[in-house]
Amino acid sequence: MTDSEGTTSPATDGPSKLKPRRIASRACDFCQLRKCQCVFSPADMPRCVKCVQAQQECTFLRERKMRGPRPKRWLTKPGAVSPGPVPMPSIGRLSTDHLASPEVIQMLLADYAEHVYSVYPLVDFGTLQILSRAAKSPLTLDQLDPVLYRRCLVVCAVTAACIPGRSPMYCRGQSTGTRGLVDQASDLIQLSRLTTCPLYQDEPTVGSLIDSALLGLASHFTARPSRGWNMFNESIVAMKAMDLFTPQGYVNLSPMDAELCKRLFCNHYILYVYDRLLRPLPSTSALFPPPHIDWDFFTPSLMSDHELLKLQGGEGQSSSASRTESQSPGVPPLAAEHDTASPGVPGFIALLNIFLGARRFLPLLTLKPGRDGSQSAHSDYTRELLDMDRDTLEAERDTGPFTIARRIVDELDEVLANSIAFLSAHGANNDLRTAAFERMLRIVALFLQSSLIEHIVAAEVEELARKGRTQQPVTPEATTPEVTVEVEERLWQYRYSIAARMLHVLDQTNPAEFLEGNSFFSIAQIRIVGATLLNSEGGMGSPRDTDGVGASYVRRFTDFLGRVDTSAEANYDVWTERR
Repeated sequence: MTDSEGTTSPATDGPSKLKPRRIASRACDFCQLRKCQCVFSPADMPRCVKCVQAQQECTFLRERKMRGPRPKRWLTKPGAVSPGPVPMPSIGRLSTDHLASPEVIQMLLADYAEHVYSVYPLVDFGTLQILSRAAKSPLTLDQLDPVLYRRCLVVCAVTAACIPGRSPMYCRGQSTGTRGLVDQASDLIQLSRLTTCPLYQDEPTVGSLIDSALLGLASHFTARPSRGWNMFNESIVAMKAMDLFTPQGYVNLSPMDAELCKRLFCNHYILYVYDRLLRPLPSTSALFPPPHIDWDFFTPSLMSDHELLKLQGGEGQSSSASRTESQSPGVPPLAAEHDTASPGVPGFIALLNIFLGARRFLPLLTLKPGRDGSQSAHSDYTRELLDMDRDTLEAERDTGPFTIARRIVDELDEVLANSIAFLSAHGANNDLRTAAFERMLRIVALFLQSSLIEHIVAAEVEELARKGRTQQPVTPEATTPEVTVEVEERLWQYRYSIAARMLHVLDQTNPAEFLEGNSFFSIAQIRIVGATLLNSEGGMGSPRDTDGVGASYVRRFTDFLGRVDTSAEANYDVWTERR
């Protein structure tokens, strides 16, 4: 019989001086399962009697949580329960097979090096060669470390998005097309980030900057603008956090990483200009104030990736943006004797020079008056440009809209000629697609001329026309003053001139070949220039165009764009034979 103190009373027929046995108030797992008490004899034994007899391991002395439901008083007593981190759910091992087959990945990596690298050289050739060698073996491809895995996915995504003519080849066996491939790559990259480096936003690296920028490009090219702008801003904010908008932030970077960051900086500047020319409310956050950028420092070098890797003593290796401390298992390092010569980036520098040629006209965008006389929305986003000599800008604006238009055309034509000469001098030996790149430079220059004239000159012409109309009685018989007609016709002459030059470039272009290169931006720019020939009355060309010149230009634009769209399927058969 057991008393209230947890001891047993001696038997009535036993010795009167028998000591009571100590019974444990809790039990080990063995005794708990058999619903009996743990008894220790002698009391200092590490195992209870039952476990000794059954030759089992006793868990009585092992620390463990209390059995049963948590007492209610623990839920109400403050500080009794300390919160702990919630572990990430297990999602299994991520593989490149979730995106595409090894054959398609090899094709995408090769096409990036051949067609996309010259325009977006954000992945060094050392990394591309490591990925290409790994892609030749499915087993090796699955053993990539997370950094190289994400780099492989983002290169595949941006390549598929930049070359729409090969979508049937890249998306074989998939019904979602290029957009679905980019969406899948984006999801896999985010899963990899969350499981391997969840603090990538607070602790950015050069690799995460590049991944976000390239994923933003791929998202834009597949009509996912919201995700694209988010990725761009993520990369821009991370660059600011790493102080990569000033030369001081590059002191501790390797030569290859510093060069990649400079290229990324220039790529963001191109998007910065593009965004402010096309959108009334820019989506990208402001860069370091453009008037204070040291372009002599930030302009990329003409040295090839191979030469830059030699400088940092990593011949045959990749940049740290795509490399961790331990090499991925199964991925052999690149041997110098097998390393092919990587091209430089003269085409990218020539493209940057075209956009830099337009920078002196960007402050005029902030001075464009709204319909109510207030500043336009650009002022809120590019106010730092007003720190330049405002009196000079006002004086230039007061010279008249067509004086500005003539300067825009003349200066960008001069920059275009210099860029083409630069490309011919430095890209002949390295860039085998010099002719295609020259065509792209001409399209970009004409697009910038058209957009600047529409934003700066057309707004002034519209204001003059509005003032001219208000000087006459507002009646159905009221006519536009002669001065307003002359001003509007001069604007249409500029539009016709730019459209004719654009069509001259397109007439020398085969739509099938156009789709082989990096053509997304070029197609968008052609459509924007063609859209300037549509008047406010719903017609084509100037309302006073009796010869139908504007209508004929519009038909030629639509005919070329239609042939580009219908060439994709035919282009698939040609490239299947080549492969």
